Amino acid sequence: MPKLPANFNWKESVFHIQLLEEFSKPSNISRVLKRDFMQEILGEKIEDAIERFVRDGALVPANLEESLDTILLATHVKKMLQERGLRISGSKAVLIDRLIDGDRNSAEKIAKQHRILKCSETALALLEKRKGEKAEEFENARNQSFELLKGGNAKEAYKVYAKYQKKYLYGFEARSFDVEEIQSVLLSCPLVLGNLTTENQKWLQAAAGMKMLWRDYKAEYWLPENFVTAVGDNRRAISYLIRNAYFQRIVAGRDRYYTKKAKITFREGDIESCQLCLSLNGKIFDLEEFPELPMVGCTSETGCMCDLDLYSSDDNDDFLEDEEDEIQIADNEIDTDPVNSLKVLKQLLDEDLITQTEYDEKKKEILSRL
Repeated sequence: MPKLPANFNWKESVFHIQLLEEFSKPSNISRVLKRDFMQEILGEKIEDAIERFVRDGALVPANLEESLDTILLATHVKKMLQERGLRISGSKAVLIDRLIDGDRNSAEKIAKQHRILKCSETALALLEKRKGEKAEEFENARNQSFELLKGGNAKEAYKVYAKYQKKYLYGFEARSFDVEEIQSVLLSCPLVLGNLTTENQKWLQAAAGMKMLWRDYKAEYWLPENFVTAVGDNRRAISYLIRNAYFQRIVAGRDRYYTKKAKITFREGDIESCQLCLSLNGKIFDLEEFPELPMVGCTSETGCMCDLDLYSSDDNDDFLEDEEDEIQIADNEIDTDPVNSLKVLKQLLDEDLITQTEYDEKKKEILSRL
């Protein structure tokens, strides 16, 4: 791997800062060098990056006590003390000090077999500064995303999210499918939530969008104080809205599967759906008359967690359960409309009809034709 220019400013490289963080506490360089995947991220060999840190004074050798603490487990130190007739009581730090006092030559010999480095005071200050900057960027991006979601703009909200992720997450790829899913959440407002004002509806949809976009498991905290819906629990309200949007996407996309009817099924051992939802198990509906889910009166914490088995036509009762049949549909559409095929493929993945590996392979094939 070629070396970076001598004047390369590693302090402006997010991924070099991440490598430096490995030494915020004394660390064995051999352990860090095992992380081969970091070389591609850094654009140079890990050892070259580390040596640059050393030359610039960002990394310094750990002292003897720190080195032994990094290399040895407490049980190893106790064994060495016992072999030398020394007491084995006390904390690990006390044990190490006792070993050094009792047999410094052996302690130094052990330390010399390893290269233990740590951040200098200057480097620790730099890491603390970068940590603060990252936290500020994170909060700014989230706040900006929320305001855009509240305004109904899923695309721009996703752009803000993607910009942040690309900076700090190597290999991040933006996906248009995610925008479509979030946009559907911004259009969802099921009857189970009761009569919401337009403003409260936007608040709830934006909070649900934050859960979808940022994987925010405390998305209810985006809601105003004293915010309430018919279900009472705001976390449940967000889950209901997301599930409703999910069902709407499936039903709205029925034409791509040439379906007319759907059978509602629940997985064996379902413990998340309520009895009201479970009462629908095995029932078949025309998609034009498909019930709104979750239903009014649902008491599940997460909303109706059913699956839909789709019929291929009005004239027969063959379900599209065979995975190969579903993949064949996608294959046929690849030849005619690659862009739509990507949407079909994502839907198959979301419904667990194909594996992630099959999805990645098909996606790669489709993109090669664009």
